[in-house]
Amino acid sequence: FSLFYFCLTFFVAFDFLFFFLMIRRPPRSTLSSSSAASDVYKRQVLYCVIPPKRAPKEESSDEDSGPQMMGGGPGAADPSRFFNVNFHREFMAKLPETIRNRTKLLLSIDADVEKITNDNDAKRFAVMKKYYEQSLPLMQRRREIIIGEKDVTEEEVKAGFPTEHEGVVKMTEEGSASKTDGDVVGLPNFWLDALKHHVIVNDMISERDEDVLSLVTDVQFVPLENGFSLLFVFPADNEFFTESQISKTVLTKKVFGEEAFDRTIESPITWRDGKDVTVETITKKQTNKAKKGAVRYVSKTEPCDSFFNMFKHHDDPEEMEQYCSMAHAIGKLSRYAVDCVTGIAPDGSSDVEDDEDDEMYGDDEEDEEDSEDEMPAPKRGGAKGGRGGSSSGPGAAAGEKECKQQ
Repeated sequence: FSLFYFCLTFFVAFDFLFFFLMIRRPPRSTLSSSSAASDVYKRQVLYCVIPPKRAPKEESSDEDSGPQMMGGGPGAADPSRFFNVNFHREFMAKLPETIRNRTKLLLSIDADVEKITNDNDAKRFAVMKKYYEQSLPLMQRRREIIIGEKDVTEEEVKAGFPTEHEGVVKMTEEGSASKTDGDVVGLPNFWLDALKHHVIVNDMISERDEDVLSLVTDVQFVPLENGFSLLFVFPADNEFFTESQISKTVLTKKVFGEEAFDRTIESPITWRDGKDVTVETITKKQTNKAKKGAVRYVSKTEPCDSFFNMFKHHDDPEEMEQYCSMAHAIGKLSRYAVDCVTGIAPDGSSDVEDDEDDEMYGDDEEDEEDSEDEMPAPKRGGAKGGRGGSSSGPGAAAGEKECKQQ
C-alpha cells in the first residue's frame, strides 16, 4: 500500500506541474507572449460574434393574423412579391376599408405631385431648348475659327480683350508674327487636345484614335426632352469612314423621380478598308507537327480598345452605363472646349485621385498589421536614372508605371 500511495502522489504532482506549465505557455495563434487569461477573453469574444440560433416561428395564415400596414404587410418579407403582377391589387384588397381609403388618398396625392413634376420638367426643357438655340450662332462662329473657314477680325479681338488689361497688357507682343505666321489654318488638333485634357477621356484614346480625332471639326451636345445626343462632325472626304458625322443618342427615364439611362441609339460607322481603329490584325505563327520545318502564318482580326467603341451598341448594362456617362461628360466638355485646350478647366484628376485614395488607404486592420510585421526587402542600388536614393514609395511606383507604358 505504501508503494501504491507513493506512485499516486507522484502522478498527481506530475500532472499538476504539467498543467501549470501549459497554462503559462503563450498561445500559438499570436506572435507575442500573452497570458492564458487573454486567450480565454479572445475565445469569449469570438463566441459572442456568433449569433444564437432562433427557434423557427410557426407559420400563421393571413386569415388568422389579419392584414397589416406597410412594413409588416402581407408578403413584406417575401421576395416573390416583386414578380407578382397582381401584388398591389391583392395588397389593397386585404386592407381594412378605412386603411384602404387612406392609402388610396395617398396614391392620389402622389399622382398629383408627379403631374406637377412632369409639368416642371417640360417647362425646364423648353427654357433649355430656347437658350440652346440662341447659342447656335456662337457655336457656328467657333467652328469657323477652328477649321479656319473665317479668321478673327480686329474688332472681335478688341471686344474679347478684358477691360482690366487695358493699358497694362499689349494686344500683340514683339516677334509674335514670326511665331504665328505661316501656312497654319485655323486651330489644328483643337478637339483632340480638348478631349485629351480630361484624364478619363484621355485613357480611352489610343494612338490610332488620335489620327481620326485630329480631323474632328465640331462636337455638338444636343439636349432632348428625355435624354441627349452627342455629335462628332468630320470632313465629308475624310480617309477613315464615309460618314461626315457620327452620333450617340442616350435616352433616359424617370425611376422614382431620378433620371436613369434607359437605352441608346448609335449611328453606324462605315469604315474604309484597313482604317477601322476598333479592331486589330494579329498574326500568329503555326508549325506543322506532321512535317518538320513547315511553318505558316495565320492572321485574324480581333476587337481592341478604342475611343470609337463608345459609338457601338452595348447590351451589357454596366458597359452601357459607362459609355453613357462618358458621352455625357464629353457633351459638357464640348461647351467649355477652349478652357480645356488652354488648361483652365479641371482635368478630372481629382475624381481619379479620390478613387486611388480609397484603394490605397483601406480600413482593413489586418492589412495594417501585415505591413507592420512584414517589412519589404530593400532593393540593391538606387532608382534607375535617379541620384542613388531609395526606389520605394508612391513616386517610384508611378515612375515604373510610366516607363512600362512608354
